[in-house]
Amino acid sequence: KVDEDDCECEDSNETSTDRATSPLTSPYSTLLSSLSWADQVDAMESLETLRQPGRVLHIHEKLSSPSRKRSLSEKMRRHEEKLAKAQELRGKLMQAKTDKLKDLFKRIEEVRVDKDILLDRKRELFEHKMAAAEEKRRQYLQEIINKAHDEDNKAKEIAFINGLEHQNKLHDIMQQHQSHEARLADIVEDRNRRLEEKQAKELAAHERRKARDAERQARMAELCEKRRMRCERIDLRQAERREELLEQAREKARDREERLSLLQQAQQAKERELVKKIQQKQEDTARRHEENMCVIRQKALESSILKYSRGCDDAPRLLRYETKKLCTLCNSLISSEVYLLSHLRGRQHQEALRALHPQGDITTEDTQTYNLKHIVDAPANIDDPQVTRDKERQKALKKRCRKIRTRMTQRGKDYKDTYKPIAPKESPHKTRIVKSLQQISKLDANQGSGPWPASDVATLDKNLLELLRILEKKEVNDQLVFSALDGYGTINSLLSLITNSKEQQPCVLPPKSLGYCGRVLLYASRGATDNCRHVLYSNLSGTLIDYLMHRLNELVIETTQRASGSNSSLNNIVTLPSDPAAASMFELLSEVISVVCDSDVRPASSNKPEASVKKLADETWQRLQDVVSYCVSVGLADKVTWYFSHVQGPVDNDLGVMEVILAAMVLISALAKTLSCRMLPDDPTQLIGTLHVTEMCGVISLLYGLLLHSGGRSSAAIATSPTKLSTTTQAITLSGSDLLHNLANLDLTMFQAVLGSEGISLELRHIASYLLWYCSHWTEQQILHNFIALVGFFTINNRENQMVIQSGEMPSVLQQLCDLPWPYFSEPHLTTVLFPTLLACCTDNDQNMHILQQEMSFQVLEDFLKNGDGENKPLVQILQRTFIAG
Repeated sequence: KVDEDDCECEDSNETSTDRATSPLTSPYSTLLSSLSWADQVDAMESLETLRQPGRVLHIHEKLSSPSRKRSLSEKMRRHEEKLAKAQELRGKLMQAKTDKLKDLFKRIEEVRVDKDILLDRKRELFEHKMAAAEEKRRQYLQEIINKAHDEDNKAKEIAFINGLEHQNKLHDIMQQHQSHEARLADIVEDRNRRLEEKQAKELAAHERRKARDAERQARMAELCEKRRMRCERIDLRQAERREELLEQAREKARDREERLSLLQQAQQAKERELVKKIQQKQEDTARRHEENMCVIRQKALESSILKYSRGCDDAPRLLRYETKKLCTLCNSLISSEVYLLSHLRGRQHQEALRALHPQGDITTEDTQTYNLKHIVDAPANIDDPQVTRDKERQKALKKRCRKIRTRMTQRGKDYKDTYKPIAPKESPHKTRIVKSLQQISKLDANQGSGPWPASDVATLDKNLLELLRILEKKEVNDQLVFSALDGYGTINSLLSLITNSKEQQPCVLPPKSLGYCGRVLLYASRGATDNCRHVLYSNLSGTLIDYLMHRLNELVIETTQRASGSNSSLNNIVTLPSDPAAASMFELLSEVISVVCDSDVRPASSNKPEASVKKLADETWQRLQDVVSYCVSVGLADKVTWYFSHVQGPVDNDLGVMEVILAAMVLISALAKTLSCRMLPDDPTQLIGTLHVTEMCGVISLLYGLLLHSGGRSSAAIATSPTKLSTTTQAITLSGSDLLHNLANLDLTMFQAVLGSEGISLELRHIASYLLWYCSHWTEQQILHNFIALVGFFTINNRENQMVIQSGEMPSVLQQLCDLPWPYFSEPHLTTVLFPTLLACCTDNDQNMHILQQEMSFQVLEDFLKNGDGENKPLVQILQRTFIAG
């Protein structure tokens, strides 16, 4: 009860405290400070009630109620009655609470008594159980003690019995031992007696053996003497007999040799006569075959001359003549049917024909007669001016090559003396790169001079593939780690094995492994400016060019061996060999040149470059210029031209050849782009002159043999759909068109001169006509746009080339350009492709203008040029300069 009262007091105090600290306390603190605590609480309660909603209305009603009219005494009486009643109710409530607490304490006491009784019962039960357990334990221990006492008695009895038995056994053993000792003494005595007898017998036997041995030795000596005498007699008789047989054999041999010599002489005479007959027949057969072939070739030549003289414009096959033809009118050598058609349609030959026939127009029959008369086989002693010039050029390049090589080597040595690798950030693959390079170095160091074992080659390929998997992700840190660990030097030591190979002694590493080596260097340099700069500055690029030339020379030798082994003529297609190492080195050199040129040289072409940028650009440009010059001097462009010229058909079945072709095109493009960064008037690298001599590395002939190996677009086939080109052919065509674009940007004059020459102009016209026909059936927009632009570069400001594209079988190239789909004449992004080419084809050429105006208005092209559409196009810039100059 006391606790409950305390709780009530605490609750009331908390309530009072809350009231005292209510928000109303602060405004009325001064007023409340003079009152007691109880009055303050009452005042606060009244104040809180005043804040209730509707309090004013309630007070108004209360004040206006009739009860307010009572007297004070009546109010006091009523109030006292209420207080008395409240006091009575409080007393009753307090009494009820007191009774309730008494009942509660009574029940608690009863529960406590019951709990004590229960605990006493549990304690008594536990003590009873403990006593019973103690009694059981005591009885169990007593039983154990009794049992142990019985066991001791039994043990003593057993010990006595065992002791008695032991004494009996010991007595028996002693008796047995005594008997054994007696028997052993008897045995020893008996053994000694037998030994003495045995020794006596052996002594007697020894004496007998000595006597028998002496007797036997005497008998053996007698027998040996008899045998020796008999052998001497036999040897004497055999020697005499052998001499007789030898004499007889020599006599027979002389007779046999005489007969054999006579037979051999007769046989040789027959063989000589037979060989003479066979040789005579072979010579007659070869002569007749050669006469027949000459007749066939002559008929084929006459047929071609007659066909081309009649105006046939079908694309000729890329067939080289066994014997070059000579046009006696023009004194020009003709090497193939393509050049024959081009020469017969050329301006020089047509003017020579008109000079022979001054009366008037030449008829077709007269043209055929003159052509048959003046196109003859070239004499064997005639010199090809182009071959002579090429030999002189090669001789001059060899002298120049040594100087460039010495300069590049010295610059590379100076760079290596001061080179400090860039410290890369930590790479997660550094451990794998280090392990792979160490394994490769170990394999290279442990090899001898012969070919590598298959197990070592497999291990090398495994480590190279591991590096490829890491570097193909193009992580800059991995590439820098590779360079910092001298990965270029390690792989270069493997590639240096290329120079040790000869025709009779091939390279000790297979081409596949060499290809992996080149691919590792390519991935380590792809997009990595610092690594590419290191390759260029350390002269590793020059070393790679030497390796590449060595591999290309081996490809030339292999192709020559295949051609001679198959007894093929010039027109039989020989499968070109491929080399993964050459392809990867082509790509590596192009990557290094392109990356360094873009990062170091091009930034200096801005208006006001910084001094450090300009210095770096000048130094890099000198080294790039040396690389380009060295590529030209060692004959790299000539080898690429040779390789391209041997492509006379599709290469879909040989992806290795495709990779070499694409990689070579990329390298030539990179050289052209590099040289176009800083155009010098005298071209110290001689790249432009080499491209002119090699007919731009034979790219046009390559595309002609690739696309038109089975004939091109003809009037009979124009209504049909062409066969879809393979992915390989499309890739080579696109890459070739990109290369031609770069060469046109490099030197437009050289570009137009090469493509406008005899043979090449015809090939280009047929290629462009075929691709325009092909792209009208199959969607190849990139190839189409590239060749549209190439036609523009070919014809701009060049009247002879403009006449080429409007010649030939209808529709001509110009008409095909005018017949392109409508979007090329309406959509701005396509008109910027077509309109510059149409302007280039028709500028200052009335015939082409007339053909163009039949299809569209020339005013549209003039408006296009005046509006400034496509100002960034090179053709548009050239046309604007042309119109300004005009």
